[in-house]
Amino acid sequence: MKRLQVLQRHCTSCSNLNRSEDAESTITPHIVIIGGAVLDIQATATTCNLLRGGSVPGTIRHVPGGVGRNIAEGLGRLLRPSLDNNHSTLLPTVAFASVVGNDAAGLQIIDSLTTLGVSTKAVAVQPLMRTPSVSIIFDRSGEVSACVADLASLEAAFTPSLLDRHTQIAELLRQASVVVVEANLPSSVIQAVARTLSLSSCDKKKRTFPSSPGAPNSDRTRPECIVIMEPVSVPKSLRLLDSLALCPATFVTPNTAELMAMAQELRQRKDGGGGGSDNGGEQSEEQTEEGKNVREGKGREGKSRRKNADRQGIHPYHVEVVQSIPSSAVSSPLSATPPPSPSPPTSSTTPLPLPAVVLGAAAEVILAGAAGVILTMGSDGVALITPFSSVSSPSSPSPSPSPSPTKSVLDLEINHLAALPATVVNLSGAGDTFVAGFASAVAMMALEGRARDGTIGSGSAFKAALGMGVAAATRAVESASNVPNDDSFAWGNEELQEAARRAQKSNRWSRVRVVV
Repeated sequence: MKRLQVLQRHCTSCSNLNRSEDAESTITPHIVIIGGAVLDIQATATTCNLLRGGSVPGTIRHVPGGVGRNIAEGLGRLLRPSLDNNHSTLLPTVAFASVVGNDAAGLQIIDSLTTLGVSTKAVAVQPLMRTPSVSIIFDRSGEVSACVADLASLEAAFTPSLLDRHTQIAELLRQASVVVVEANLPSSVIQAVARTLSLSSCDKKKRTFPSSPGAPNSDRTRPECIVIMEPVSVPKSLRLLDSLALCPATFVTPNTAELMAMAQELRQRKDGGGGGSDNGGEQSEEQTEEGKNVREGKGREGKSRRKNADRQGIHPYHVEVVQSIPSSAVSSPLSATPPPSPSPPTSSTTPLPLPAVVLGAAAEVILAGAAGVILTMGSDGVALITPFSSVSSPSSPSPSPSPSPTKSVLDLEINHLAALPATVVNLSGAGDTFVAGFASAVAMMALEGRARDGTIGSGSAFKAALGMGVAAATRAVESASNVPNDDSFAWGNEELQEAARRAQKSNRWSRVRVVV
């Protein structure tokens, strides 16, 4: 019966560009996600190991996927009204913008989000397009054994001209307070989105913060729009570079390998030998078993490449610790109280909070225009890296050795949260769910009026939001699905909030000075 209903809708549907307004059209979103949506075809061996050239017993599932769609689902589940709070908490609303085909897979993707309360009025249904799909084969242990991604239709259909035609997307961007963009989109589209946000940024501070009817303090001034850019993979991370400086509050969420690739490309551009920022081809790294392992640090190849990325000297950075305090002295999550101001260390041998090459790479990305780097490190936790003072000129006081006229000095603040203990079941959606948890907390604080000005990114709001991101990601690795789908995965769930508080209490805070 369900299949018949989907097919019936498929036969009678038309382009989403012209579909009639419904109840969701009245939603004023606080969070907008722009990215890819695909149908995941997941095959898992169950009773014996995979056999090359032969078949084995197992299970096959067709489930909605895609980085952008996964983040939207995570936000939809987190921010849906829960039984725990009896609908008493005002929650941010969520909208998703993407392109799907006019087929059963595309309609399944839309339905998977609308049932969670996510607005899909900006999902364009293209009559002549096939919905992208990804075929993944898992071995008995749950590790990815092989993966083939057919994403060409997404890149061909999602163009800057579509943004111009689909006026609802531009309107969503003008209304949003948090925007998430992921690098499955062509770099031209990412730049177009960033330019739209940049053009509307001056107007944002004059408008009232979007709120639900009856919300308290509904006339307060909007905070600056926060932009979160998810690199997706090593090759596609370069697509973000030309958009970093277009918006004043852009944060990127790379893993170590993606951060190193972005920094190396920026360094090559400075040296006059940079490549293009849109080299995510048909056979990109994340479409192979090796690329998946590298991205998630799994398997011998993945662990080796992640280790090499940590050690690789992109550039001879000089880094020294300026201030440091232990995790026990850091304020708890969702607290507006900043950490105490410690004295500078007395020893020049104080260990760095992260490898020097990683801190140098983060400095490169921040100097290119990002407001900060949110570095995801799997079992090593997550680190928020932001500048805490202006870039120094060569004549300013600086660590030894003194920078040359071609170098800059950047002071960075690091908030490093440890990963929570977890029984790992599935690693495929942890990064997407972290972004969802993080974005939900930032939007909640803005909605509650705890971030009324443009300092939201460098203030306590982002530090507190890290805890919710870690808690959400922990739930994801313990779930068999890409995004946790049980009722306890909701903002009002006290166990989830307690996990966020435990994560925040692990914060190791420090400040360093980097010569780039």
